[in-house]
Amino acid sequence: MMFKKTVIVAGLALALGATAEAQTPRKGGTIRMTAPYGSSFTSMDIHTTQRAQDEIYAKALHRSLYNWNSADGKPVLELAREVTVSGGGLVHTFKLRDDAYFHHGRKMTADDIIWSYNRIMDGTKAYPGARFVRVIEGASEVEKGKAKEISGQKKSTTSRSK
Repeated sequence: MMFKKTVIVAGLALALGATAEAQTPRKGGTIRMTAPYGSSFTSMDIHTTQRAQDEIYAKALHRSLYNWNSADGKPVLELAREVTVSGGGLVHTFKLRDDAYFHHGRKMTADDIIWSYNRIMDGTKAYPGARFVRVIEGASEVEKGKAKEISGQKKSTTSRSK
């Protein structure tokens, strides 16, 4: 069985001449959302739910490596600015955006992406998204409790350039 390897490149240096500016994080505020279809939300933790109504609000709060572009009918990068596919389609190298921040102001890093994938594969939790992550080399070992981290994920801290 062939597995995909995910390589995440987190550049710590800003690209020279970058045109996109990061928004300054702002503290406070209120988000009000109404559950669709006369139902209720079950969880604010997107990893734990497979309910459609939870996914609707989650798209407003959470970000991922890809987002679906319904106009073009294909996925587009969201938290990454570039992806390179090699190894016969089995290795995906993501260069992360420099302007992605958490609500409390901390910059997103490759460690955050790796943590999320490892969390999804926690076999004691049976998270619904595990079915999508199992294709990464070593993910099933984490799910079975035979490893603590997905072996097919690697991070590099090379600087970004133009």
